[in-house]
Amino acid sequence: MYMLHKTFGVPKGGNGPSVGAYGCSEELARFLPGPRIVTTGERYVLIEPEASVGRVREFMGDVQQLVKAYSWLRAMGTEGLREAADLSVRANNYMEKRLLSIPGVTISFPGKRMPRLEMTRYSLAEWATDTGLSTLDASNRITDFGVDAWWSSHEPWIVPEPFRPEAGEMWSKEDTDEWIDVVAHVLDEGRRDPETVRTAPHNQAAAQINGSGFNDPDTWAVTWAAAYIFVVQEMGPGEAVQQVSFIDTPNNESQVNLDFDTEGHLFGIEILVASRAIRDNATAPVLALPAGRTLQLRPG
Repeated sequence: MYMLHKTFGVPKGGNGPSVGAYGCSEELARFLPGPRIVTTGERYVLIEPEASVGRVREFMGDVQQLVKAYSWLRAMGTEGLREAADLSVRANNYMEKRLLSIPGVTISFPGKRMPRLEMTRYSLAEWATDTGLSTLDASNRITDFGVDAWWSSHEPWIVPEPFRPEAGEMWSKEDTDEWIDVVAHVLDEGRRDPETVRTAPHNQAAAQINGSGFNDPDTWAVTWAAAYIFVVQEMGPGEAVQQVSFIDTPNNESQVNLDFDTEGHLFGIEILVASRAIRDNATAPVLALPAGRTLQLRPG
């Protein structure tokens, strides 16, 4: 799997948009999630692999990112890609050397002596112990200086108090040095004036977000991401091979996809942002239809 965001020119910020390109051998292709795009003569059509594991999510959600990545790859060419990769690795190793000179910053898995590639994960565990602050506190404070905050890590945190900056191939040495200087200042400030760091950000349009309820289901406003209406009693893997996608609902707050078999018969209806399109009193498992047919409604 190759990440197209960052690595292949798709910008990333605010936890998205992220998209990865997967590849496999011909022997495994029949198990891929569907639908897949294939050519039949001069046309492109959607198919479901014969033994597909099924759909992973809304399959059209990242199309614009795929177009960006493809355009960037074609524009860069082979030599351009090699140069971008080399610059990214060099920039990351330069950043690593400077960051590790800051008191309280350590590297993840220090036993691995080989140079890191385009990305290194660090830990602020020592700094957090000394100051009572966290990597999230430091990240909030960094934004007050007009530079990007870092991303900490995927959950759960294997590396304590992690942060993972990405130098990339586009930043100049001056820009990289400025960012590292801000990090050094914030970590030093955390030792001298921890309350300023703890209550950051102070120079942003939005103040610090209270995340105390993130893991409390009683505070969640639950909505349906998707629902599926089965027009047939059963649907086997790979039977729905064509889809009419992105039909906007009249309120323009949700979308409907129609799934068809090879003969053009309707199999099912997928509703995106279903909570905006289906009434609360329409959530029964089976809804009656004319002529004795049934719809099975299953929130996704």
